[in-house]
Amino acid sequence: MDEKRALARYVAAGMIGIAVLAYILALVLGALPEKAHIDFAAIVLVLVAAAGIALLFSPKWDATLLEAMTRVKAVQFASLKVELEAIRARQDEQTSRLALLQLVAPLVLTQAERQHLANLHHHRTTGYRGNHVVRSELRRLRYLSLITNSQPIASAEDDSTFNLASLVQLTTLGTEWARQLENMEKPLTDV
Repeated sequence: MDEKRALARYVAAGMIGIAVLAYILALVLGALPEKAHIDFAAIVLVLVAAAGIALLFSPKWDATLLEAMTRVKAVQFASLKVELEAIRARQDEQTSRLALLQLVAPLVLTQAERQHLANLHHHRTTGYRGNHVVRSELRRLRYLSLITNSQPIASAEDDSTFNLASLVQLTTLGTEWARQLENMEKPLTDV
């Protein structure tokens, strides 16, 4: 029984090690998209994987380490100190904000207004045609503090062609909403 458990531990440790090495190799070779490059979360992943491998190779420390890990609130490695509870609280806050945005955005913004935000975010702003509907949509976005105008929105006169970026710009909040809306729609386009 002990030999089977030891073999299972070694196999699990080996699989974790292979997975982490494959991830690191994919990062180095550029096989992963730019968003997945090494950042703080990747470093934490490697450290957690190393701790997992160490746990799997030393079964006598299981209970002691498991108890210690549940009590850990901060980790310090050389000059890097990680406040785990602060990170967890920030992630919870961001998750709840994203969930709220996912619920509210379709109710608050029309598809055309979301498209204006995306166009501003991706600098696809040429060839806009002025009309009452476009002016109303831009005014709503300004009211929601998602854009600011550098010229009067009324200058987008009926049937005139204009560059949206010369009329309005995204605010910091507008840029965040544009990113979040883009992330929300990605799974829909990937299907």
